[in-house]
Amino acid sequence: SSGRYVAVAGKRGLCVLDSWQERWRMFGDVTQEEGLVVLGMLWLRDSLLAAVQRNPSEEDAPRYELLLFPHDRLDTSHLLMLLPLPARPLAMHG
Repeated sequence: SSGRYVAVAGKRGLCVLDSWQERWRMFGDVTQEEGLVVLGMLWLRDSLLAAVQRNPSEEDAPRYELLLFPHDRLDTSHLLMLLPLPARPLAMHG
């Protein structure tokens, strides 16, 4: 709610801008980032909730998940929560 952190997503992955420090936070492991298609994002206090499709490829069935990242760590080994979803999410509301 402070506007300090801004999250952006591209074709694959996401990153977070700390506007006070003028510093971007990105995944340290590019293979983790390339394995995510971000379908939606919202902030829960200082944590980023992302609805994602994981490891999208034509030979595998799509996997949908909610991932909760701390604002300062974009790394799947530091997730605060991982929740598998039964189907593609249709909407997110904070």
